[in-house]
This record gives sequence, structure tokens and C-alpha cells, in this order.
Amino acid sequence: MSLEPGFLPPGDPMAEAVARLLYGADATEVNRLEESGEVNSGSIEVVWQQLLDRVGVTRLLAPGQVLMADGQLEGIVRLADGRDCDVLELIPWLLRHDFADDRAYEADTGRGNLVGRARNLAPGDAALLRSWSVSPEAMSGRPLRGDSKDEAVTRVHQMLALMAAYTAWPHFIPAAAAFDAATGLPPGPDAELRLPAEAALVFHDGIPLPAVTADDATLHAHIAAMASDAERVTFFDRNPLIVGGLLLGHPDDDTDDTYLLDQDQGWLIITVRADDGQNEFTLLPVTHLERSSPAARVLSNYAALLSLQGWDVPPPLPGRARSSGKGKGKKGRGMSPAERRRRARTPQALAGALLRVRSLSAPPHQPALPAQSAPAPASEPGTPTAQYREWRRAHFTRNTRVHLLDDHGLPSGPVYGPEAIEGVTFTRRRTWVRGTWVNEHLPPRPGPAPVYALDPRLTRGPA
Repeated sequence: MSLEPGFLPPGDPMAEAVARLLYGADATEVNRLEESGEVNSGSIEVVWQQLLDRVGVTRLLAPGQVLMADGQLEGIVRLADGRDCDVLELIPWLLRHDFADDRAYEADTGRGNLVGRARNLAPGDAALLRSWSVSPEAMSGRPLRGDSKDEAVTRVHQMLALMAAYTAWPHFIPAAAAFDAATGLPPGPDAELRLPAEAALVFHDGIPLPAVTADDATLHAHIAAMASDAERVTFFDRNPLIVGGLLLGHPDDDTDDTYLLDQDQGWLIITVRADDGQNEFTLLPVTHLERSSPAARVLSNYAALLSLQGWDVPPPLPGRARSSGKGKGKKGRGMSPAERRRRARTPQALAGALLRVRSLSAPPHQPALPAQSAPAPASEPGTPTAQYREWRRAHFTRNTRVHLLDDHGLPSGPVYGPEAIEGVTFTRRRTWVRGTWVNEHLPPRPGPAPVYALDPRLTRGPA
């Protein structure tokens, strides 16, 4: 079964935004490619089977029962206890406790209004992000309202996203690094991208969609707008925001407990400001991550950060409050609402302890320079002299020399020079260079800082 994007109405602001994000073209061009067969999403059968196994559907089946037959999903399956059950109703039933825990955590922390603005997020907000992003229809477990093929395909893909979200290992990226990942250059077609788990959830503060799809000149103006305190509010106003993504991986022959990035299927977490001021979150499917679309680039950069950067180990779980000694017979009972609320508001929980969230805190690696670096060469004759500062996108380097550390965690020797020995004092790897100003000593380009606000029709009205 394939995910088809469907017809995108030309001129509709949201359709145009989605078309630019997924395909780097307007809706009219996407529809032309769709009709010609040049836009062809990949098969989800393998991913579907893997996710059903991870959430526990496979272990409930009767002996000999299969989930796929002749390339088609079996809607009704026989369980080990002899009952017949709809797979699309069984999935949310298996995940109901995790979903309820996320909603309880949201109520206990009181961070719903803060997280709803998609700003100043914390690692512990992973529970809110995933419960808000999944489809309410999928989580309800209600059967299909009719026999429409389109409705059935939509529900299957909603379930696919639901299972991926609730089996993914959450990873939190600080705002500055997230902006670089969303706007930076991709790691390159020859990069082997690996994940720390079969599914990874990446989330961060919202990045406005115009920055993600901007060309170099527009991104330069966008950075200038971010640097202006007077434009910060307008910069985020009414813009769809990217707040993360879901990545899938598959094992290979190596034994280093990592997984190769699945290029066929991923999701971006998008949020749009509603009329009540809160943001509505959704999972936007992205296929063919090898393409050069903005959405594929963002997901590839997420994967590169997961495999190249240092991540904090999740903090230990907060312990229970000390008992007064009374009520010893209550040890086998569940956690009381008061204790659960206390635990949810601890610093450990905010740091992501409850879901084992890893956080990116190691500073991005900067390429080492030779011990005696030569001064920058003078400009070639006839080359115009730079007059203004320019913003250079974040990017990945190749074969950069990196220190090797000894048993004490110290550099084992020089990186350059006659005493540098590859494999002993240094190694080579792909590294991440943050976005930065070029010729920062020069003044910015003249002109007012731009104001980024999309068409008001992008906001969702009453149902």
C-alpha cells in the first residue's frame, strides 16, 4: 500500500506550504508530477509489519495467523484466545495505557499552555508532543464509518504514525542547534546515516516554515529578523512551525547497536496556530528521504545529528516520597495522584527521566586548525570586496581531523604536524559546523528587517 499525497488545491496557502515543504515546488507542479507518475511514494508493508511487531500485535495472534496476504493488510485477524479482532482497533487498545499516562502527565505538570506555543520546550515535554501529534481518530479506536478505500488508506497511515510515535526513543535538540538542522545543508548523498534505535523522535522549539524553505538570500533576511527584538513576535506570528520529526531505522550486518536510516518513510511534526491562540500538532508523512526536498533535508539532518553528536544520558528516575510508615499494606497499589503529581514536577521529570529522553548538549565540533595556520590569502584581483556580512548555513564537513582521546579522556596527541599519527592521535569523520556570520565585522545589509506572517487563511476555523 502506498501513501499518495492526493490533489493539492493550487492557490490554497496551506496546500502551497505543504507542496513547497515536501517537494520544493508549488501545488500546480506537484499535481502535474502526480498525474505523470513522477511522484511515487514508497511501499509501507515492511514498516507496517515491523511496527505491528513492536507494539505487540504479533504476539497476540493465533498460530498460523498472518498480517499481510498477497501484499494486502489483513483487516480482521484471529487472536490466540479465539476471538476475531480488527487490527485498526487492536493497535490503539494496546497503546491506551501509554496514551493515558501522557495525558495524565500533561495535567500533572501544567505545561500544556506553555508547550502549546511550541517555544521554550524542555526534554520532559516529549510526552505532550507525541500525544498531541497523533490523530485523535486513530487513538479513539472507533471502526471505519464506511467502506471507502480512501478512508481505509488514511486510517492505516494514521495507525502507522501512531505506532511509530509510541515506540520511538525521544531526543531533544536545543533551539539554536534545531534551527541549524532545519535550515542547514544536507549531509550529502554518500553519508551513511545511523539511528540509536529502530525509531527516534526528535523535537525542539518551533522553527517557522519560511526559514526552512528559504533560499540563501531570504534566509539571510530571516536571520536578521530573528536578531531584532522588535521583530521576534511577528516572526513567529501565524506561521506553521516545524517542531521535530519521526525517523525509522532498520538493522544491518554491524553489531554496534545502531540502525541505518530508513529512506522510505518518516514524519515531520508540524504545528499551526489556531484561532484560540493555541497550536494544533500533526504528523506530516515524508517519503523518499533521498530527495532534495526541504522536508527530506530536515529529516536527514536530524539523523546526522543523532549519529554524529554527543548526547546526554537521561537522568535517573525520581524516587517516591518517603512514607510515614503507615499503610504498609498499600505497597502493591499504584501510585497515588498526589505522588504522581509530585513526581511529574521534579527536575528529573522535566529533564526527560520518565521517557528516557536524551538531550543534545555537547557543543558542535569545530574543525581543528593546523598548529601554524597561514593567514588568509588576499582577494584575487578583480574580486569585489565584501561590503556586508552574510549568513552561512550550517553544513557538514568531510574527512575532518578529530582528536582521539586516551583512557583519561584527554587528547592523545596532535591533530596536525609531523607527530600526528592517524588512528593514534587523530581520526577522520564527518563533522557538523554551525551556521554563522561571514565577515561579521561588516555592517548588515541596509533596509528594514522583514516581517514574516503568512496568509490568515492558513488558520483553522471552527469545524
